[in-house]
Amino acid sequence: MVDNVLVSWIGEADLQSAAANLPSSGPISATLSSVKFDKIILLCSYSAVRSSPYIDWLRYQTQIDVEYHQVALISPVHFESIYLAADKQLASIDSPNTQLSILLSPGTPAMQAVWILLGKTKYAATFYQSSKEQGVQEANISFEISAEYTPLATTLTNEQLTQLANGDSAHTAAFEHIITQNPIMERLKRQAHILAERDVPVLIQGETGTGKELFVRAIHNASSRSDQPFVASEFSTGAQHAGRIDTRANGDDS
Repeated sequence: MVDNVLVSWIGEADLQSAAANLPSSGPISATLSSVKFDKIILLCSYSAVRSSPYIDWLRYQTQIDVEYHQVALISPVHFESIYLAADKQLASIDSPNTQLSILLSPGTPAMQAVWILLGKTKYAATFYQSSKEQGVQEANISFEISAEYTPLATTLTNEQLTQLANGDSAHTAAFEHIITQNPIMERLKRQAHILAERDVPVLIQGETGTGKELFVRAIHNASSRSDQPFVASEFSTGAQHAGRIDTRANGDDS
């Protein structure tokens, strides 16, 4: 069985509708009166003194399950804290058995922007909006967003890079000619492959004969610039890529 769940911030108009005891005048109560949901999950950045009476009033007005979360934000327009709170909530309910809907109208423009970002990228959501002029409508957001978080390679420590490399990563033919059974070298190959996909400078350290140019050529060949000339010099070997790799056997700085 699939549950149809509506998620929303509580807005000022919602609180005022409860204070005046005007059912269906606020965006949330109006939406619940117009569209059937099995459950509503509400996030609130107002004080509990204001929000708790509203929750009691809404539960009295509706027959559906009302779940309520008090959220501490740096401010109602602080994108990062809004994103973290919204993402945490959506992640907790994301499942094949949940049909997610998001009400955009309540809250600040920053809250609305974060809902759209999350509902068009990480979570498949149907959007609703409510206004006195137009009533309750399904919001047709006719554009797609592609969002991927990739930490800058220049900000990664050796430990963080190792953690990335220890995960599952694809391998291309560019690295197949580096043949080794040494676990340290295998780890370096995985690191190099991860870094080849990123457009950042590279520093490869190692004594003569440890395979520096092999790694640089492999990074170049696995990169988006593999169709460009590879240029090597006596003092530096550069494909304009990736982080730091140490090809010495023990992998340290000694």
